[in-house]
Parts: sequence; structure tokens; C-alpha cells
Amino acid sequence: MRAELSAEDRQMLDEFMNDVRCRLCLPRKQEAAILSDFRNALIYYHKQNVFLPEALYRLDPEKLGDFYYNERCDWYQLDSAGQIYPLSMDYKWMAVFRISIYFDQPVVPQLLQMALDFTIKRFPVFATSVKRGFFWNYLDGSKKRYMAEQEHFIPCSDIKLSAAGAQPFRVIYHNNRLSVEFFHVFTDGTGGVIFLTTLAAEYLRLLGHDISCSERVWDIAAAPGREEALDEFLRADPQAVPPPLMEAPAVQLDGALSVNKLAQVLHFEMSAEQLLQKAKSHGATVTAYLLTCMFFACRDASSGKGVIKIQMPINMRQFYPSQTMRNFALYDIIRIPKDQIRDFSAVLDMVKQQMAKAVSPESLRNNLAMPGHFVSSVRGVPLFLKRPCAHLVYRLVGDKTITNTLSNIGVVKLPPEMEPFIEKMDFVLGTAVSNRASCTLITAGNKAVFTISKLTHDPSFENSMLAVLNSQGLYPEITGSRPYGRKTPDKQKHSGATVKKSRKDRNGCKK
Repeated sequence: MRAELSAEDRQMLDEFMNDVRCRLCLPRKQEAAILSDFRNALIYYHKQNVFLPEALYRLDPEKLGDFYYNERCDWYQLDSAGQIYPLSMDYKWMAVFRISIYFDQPVVPQLLQMALDFTIKRFPVFATSVKRGFFWNYLDGSKKRYMAEQEHFIPCSDIKLSAAGAQPFRVIYHNNRLSVEFFHVFTDGTGGVIFLTTLAAEYLRLLGHDISCSERVWDIAAAPGREEALDEFLRADPQAVPPPLMEAPAVQLDGALSVNKLAQVLHFEMSAEQLLQKAKSHGATVTAYLLTCMFFACRDASSGKGVIKIQMPINMRQFYPSQTMRNFALYDIIRIPKDQIRDFSAVLDMVKQQMAKAVSPESLRNNLAMPGHFVSSVRGVPLFLKRPCAHLVYRLVGDKTITNTLSNIGVVKLPPEMEPFIEKMDFVLGTAVSNRASCTLITAGNKAVFTISKLTHDPSFENSMLAVLNSQGLYPEITGSRPYGRKTPDKQKHSGATVKKSRKDRNGCKK
């Protein structure tokens, strides 16, 4: 590339690279990697016939700020909810979730890496590593190059935190899909969406598109605010009475547990407008409507007797306005005896009543106190004693007190300039210890994607869910992975890619 440039352009390029070097103060390998990121992006632009001045403008070194130069002295105590997750992550479980965005064209790896190099400084709580203290884990600020990599493993696989400076998230791509997987220790779905959409917007800017900032797309040049790192669980009323931690076991779905922690991922894609209108026709929200459908699917996919319980995360920002990027979601459980799941309207009424109670001021007040109450009760216990106790609880109880989960992130409103380049988004929960399925919903544009994360190869739940949706007049398009850990007819190694199924998929689900 350099040999093809004029003397004037070579001088311009040399000055540009010197400017980049002046903004780096990293170990030699890290510094060389970031310099290589710039060179790779410039080579890509050159091959795409982007004029050098325009390429240098898009890759303005000022976007690096001082993140890679100044030493980091910041550290963060885990929020009250985040302190709980690391205690049990060694017992066959790690709370990892994935949020993905699909572009209209394949991802350009060189520009995605540059977008990450530029974006990470805006999210200092993400640019951390999990460290072990005497009483609790904590997040330590980490000055390093964060890497975007091609996907080659099962979604929501454990994130290795033992290595020095290991990051608690991973940025991965496959074809036109950009995904970020997060360890729940430092953020929730709302924080994950903001990070992903901000990263995606910067990537599109590097492609030459003018993308504005919005509520979900943050300005990467802005200084992070103190309120973004707040532990909002400290708002809890000390006089509140948190609900009990222990519950009776719930009905579990049928199917042998898979050796793989994630056995399969299935996406049910629907028109967001059609789904909303169907929910409104029943006088319900989309969440209440889908919960009702799930109760019928769980009923038909289980042979046990008792109570079916579906866990429902509640985004507390709806009730306590906050800018925090950390965990600020709580969980409530909707409970219906299996033998009472007969009439759709009657079950929907029960769901709506329980949901209304869950978001009542008194319930929110008491639930908000639960994480802090637990943390306070074991505050003085050393970490090396807390961990075995947490493992014992998970071994005895685990997630047996719930049947399934529905986590609805809601509608992701993107800047208008961004929408033409985005096909859809999806959201994948890592599986729990014994629950055979966990479900999510996310809506972008006019596409709502209901996702099932499976811990069994038994197809009963997805077949039942599809039958319920079809009976309601909704006919989702099913995409997803082949079952992980099972040999496919062509014996190809599965990469975790999302692939469209044939007219009848491998589990017998008809489109």
C-alpha cells in the first residue's frame, strides 16, 4: 500500500501513525497489536478505494482519548446483585448472556476491531477484570487492547477469568452477526444493549455512515458519568422486608440434561406489530401474553405434577430512573398450578394479576432490598468460606424452584440513520443448572425475536410453544442452531452460527 502512495500521502500517513503512537503507553505486544489494527483498517480502506484523507478522518486517533496512555487506578465494588454471581460460578454454572445485532452485510473484522478500540473507553466499568478480594470479588480497571474475534464456540460458554487481565465479556462475529457475551457480574440486559448498539453505531461510522447518538447509542467522545457506575441497590429501604430466598421445587420440563451446557438455541421470529396487536386483542402486554403461551407450552412439555413457575426479570429502571450500566434488575416468579392451566383467558388473567402485584410499590420496595439483605447477612464471612456455602446451596436447590424464565428486554429504539443497516437483534440466555429451557424476547424495528436456550435435546417444549403460537394465529419463522454435541448428517463441525432451518427442522418444528 505504502509504495502506491505519493510522497505527500506518505508523509501524511507517517504523521498519522506517529500520532497514534503518542497515544499509546502499553506493553510492547499490546502496542504493536493496536498499531496493527490501524494498519489493517487502512489496508482495507485502500482496497475499497477510499481516499487516504477520508480514511484518516474516519480513523482519527483522537478517538482513542487517553485510555491507552494513562494508568488506571479505578476499581469497582460489585453491585449487590453482581456480588452473588461469582460465588456459584464454579458449580457447573456461570451467568453469561449474549445480545446480537445483525447487519445487512457481512461484518468487516478490521473495522469491527477499530470500533472496539474506540468504543471501550466510553465504558470504564466494562474495561475491567474480575479480581478476588478477602471478603468479595471486585472489578479492577484494566488498560489493555480488547479483542474482537470470529465465533468458534458454543454461545454463552464460560468466560475464563483466571488469566491475568481477563475481560468479563467477549466481542464475536459470524457472517453478518455481531454479538457480545457478558458475564452477569457487572451488567444486565439494558447495559449490554447500550454497549452493543454503541459499538455497532461506531462500526457503521467507520463504514462511512453518519450515525447520530440516542438513548441507546451513546457518544463515545463523552466523558463517562459517575452515575453510570452506581450500585442502585443501595436505594433500598433498610426497613423493607425482602421475600424469602427459598421456595418449594417447581415442575421441570421433560428431557435428559445435555452434556453440553447449551444444547441448542432456537429463534422464533415474528412481526413485532402482529405480536403487539395479538397481545392487545387479549387486553395484555406482550410479556403477559407470551408468559401465558409459555405456561401452556410448559404444561404440555412436562409430565410431573405440581406448580409451574416462570421467572420474570424486572428492569428496575422503569420505576427508579437511573443511568447505571451495572445490574439493576430483579426477579419475580409467576406461579400457576399445572392442573389449572386449561382456559387461555383464565390463565392470562392469573398472569396479569400476579404481574401487577409484582410491580406494586410494596413488592418493588421489598424486592429491591433482597440483594442487599443477602450481602449484608454474609458481609463479614471470608470469601473462601462463602464460596463452598454457595456451592452447597446450588447443589441442593439450584434452579429447581423455577420451571422456565422469560426475560424481555423490550423494544430497542435505534437512531433512524442506523435502522436501514440492521436486520434484527436477538438475545440468548446461558442455560441454568437444571432448567431445560430459558426464554427471551427482544424487538428491533418490526421484528420480535423470541429465543429458547435449551439444556436438553428433547424437542417437547419448542414443539409445544410453536403449537400454542400457531393456534393463536402467529406463525413464527424458526431459525437456530443444530443441536450441539450431536453429529449432523453431513458431520460438519458446528460453529455456533445461526442457520435457517428447512421446512421442517431437525426437531420436527414446522414453520
